[in-house]
Amino acid sequence: MRIILALVIVSFSENIPLVIVLLFIAGISDVLDGRIARKYKMSSVIGGFVDGISDKLMMLILGWFFIMGMGLHWIYLGLFIIREIMQVIMILLGYLFSPDSLDSAGKSHVGGKVTTVLQYLALLFIIFRIGYVEVLIILIGITGVVSNWPYAKAFLKW
Repeated sequence: MRIILALVIVSFSENIPLVIVLLFIAGISDVLDGRIARKYKMSSVIGGFVDGISDKLMMLILGWFFIMGMGLHWIYLGLFIIREIMQVIMILLGYLFSPDSLDSAGKSHVGGKVTTVLQYLALLFIIFRIGYVEVLIILIGITGVVSNWPYAKAFLKW
């Protein structure tokens, strides 16, 4: 669902009120989908994996569109999505060397949630043309790297 929302946001990027509502819906669905799946005992490793990939693709689409559209250097896009890049690499390595470690790939951690909130905040800063976007994106890069520590510990067990 969030990938579709990202594409709709990009398509209607000139309609700021709609973009804000759709970003809010994407953020709420990001928070609630795992909780709902666990509550109704519908969660699975593959569900967590697909949800994670959806989140990563959404942030890549939105980051690319808004950051590059703002004319920022491409390094800011890299910092914006560094957590996603690192997680995909670790998931692939984990799959190759220790498939059992994939159980922790779908589990969320506080650092990851902080990074996600900062990503949404950066998107709002870009949309509303609030200053200091570069500083916020550097902070996203730092929290993105730090938030990967629980995943790295799980995957380094091989």
